[in-house]
Amino acid sequence: MSDPAAMSDPAAALIVMVGPPGSGKSTWVGSRFRTEDVFSLDAFRRMLTGDVEDQDADAPAVDMLHLAVEYRMSRRLLTVVDATNTRWAYRDPLISRARRFDVP
Repeated sequence: MSDPAAMSDPAAALIVMVGPPGSGKSTWVGSRFRTEDVFSLDAFRRMLTGDVEDQDADAPAVDMLHLAVEYRMSRRLLTVVDATNTRWAYRDPLISRARRFDVP
């Protein structure tokens, strides 16, 4: 898929962004995908505490992110995860959920 923005009817897929903070992931995602298809760890932290940088909220925010991904995979919806995900241990649970529902 060379240009996700060109997709008129997005197929079921999980796209997991990987990169350090400040590398442009959110900007790139924001310019190419519909807001309702993007799930950001920062957004879940903000929902829980009002502060995207509150690291104490990481564990419950990750749990919420994984729950949202699992639900969307069960519905076969395009889902973009906007989080650092630089360690395999962060990506593996997300990819496992997609595989469980046979979503690329």
